[in-house]
Amino acid sequence: IAGMVGRFIQGEQVNDDTLAVDLIREVGQIPGHYLGKKHTLDWWRKEQFIPAAADRTSSYSDWYKGGKKTCLDLAKERVKNILKTHQPLVLDEEKSGKIDKILEEARQYYKKRDML
Repeated sequence: IAGMVGRFIQGEQVNDDTLAVDLIREVGQIPGHYLGKKHTLDWWRKEQFIPAAADRTSSYSDWYKGGKKTCLDLAKERVKNILKTHQPLVLDEEKSGKIDKILEEARQYYKKRDML
């Protein structure tokens, strides 16, 4: 859900290419359709949100043959891989100090309101 919200917040590009102006002219009116066109496939791949913890790209038989991994199975695999390969960035003292200042201001804010 967070990934879909993030994708939504990114917004949409609006230009001649994304509006497919040339493709509309090419395909024309009904009964023309756009599903078989390369432009449609390319933009669908760019714009469609596909969650990393779900297998929405294969058929049921492929999923079944592949071990029937659930969303939870895929998420666990992803977590293990992240923990195994993640290389954290080290903050310099200036950035670390700014974060400490923000956290202290937040603590004081919530203490004054008896929320901490």
